[in-house]
Amino acid sequence: MVINTSKNTLLDSYISLATENTKEKFKTKDVNLVKVTSMDDAAVSREIKRLEQWEAHVVSHEKMHLLTSGGLAGAPSYTYTYGPDGKKYIQGGEVKFYLPSGLSLENGKAAVEKLKAAATAPTDPSPSDQRASAMASAIEIALENKLILKKIKESYEKAKEQREAFDSSFGENASVFASFKFNEVSGFELFI
Repeated sequence: MVINTSKNTLLDSYISLATENTKEKFKTKDVNLVKVTSMDDAAVSREIKRLEQWEAHVVSHEKMHLLTSGGLAGAPSYTYTYGPDGKKYIQGGEVKFYLPSGLSLENGKAAVEKLKAAATAPTDPSPSDQRASAMASAIEIALENKLILKKIKESYEKAKEQREAFDSSFGENASVFASFKFNEVSGFELFI
């Protein structure tokens, strides 16, 4: 038997002993190797627990979108990853929002407000949730502008009718008074 005097690890000593005596090779265990294996089991357990917690978080996050969408969202879809135990775990998810076509401006605005609320319903909105909320805000602003334009057009039409009624009552003398000219881009302009 040869004793190695260099500063090798305990594992190196066992390897040199095992190569000299094949009977001893199978009887000797490295205590450090056993600890590493048990540490690996602990790491695997921690990873599985982390995956399970993340899966629960993703499911509740997507459920919040679904519950607050007012029926304007589809079912959640998920992406998966495999854990160290070979099982599938939910890694990410999404809920698609839908705006029905043919809504009036008022109903469309209400639907967009629901979508905006649903996008930011979870306590920790993701970047895609924030983008969806920003898009809903942009749509909401566009709808508000259309509503304002609609009211301006209605006011113009009413003023035009009143003007025509006024002109018919006063005849040629009515041209002294102000007249309105409607402009689609900037609303209306007042000419005196």
